[in-house]
Amino acid sequence: MFRTQLETSVFLGGAAAFGSAGNLVNADKKQVSTIDLIIGINDKGVFQNVTMGGTTYSLDDFNNLRTSKPSGPFPREDKDK
Repeated sequence: MFRTQLETSVFLGGAAAFGSAGNLVNADKKQVSTIDLIIGINDKGVFQNVTMGGTTYSLDDFNNLRTSKPSGPFPREDKDK
């Protein structure tokens, strides 16, 4: 969550993973995802909107989009067990 002094905020989140922090040390490191994200800020430093993938969202709409579904953990595929 990023928040300005004027109490506007943008929620940035990811998905839940399996294992513990210790599993990350020797993990097969590879890129999981990329995003195309622009946070619109006015001249007073207040967040105005978020543009993602060419679509502009109000702060409320973007934050609801990011928090409306659970982020996992989801069932593993057999190869990951």
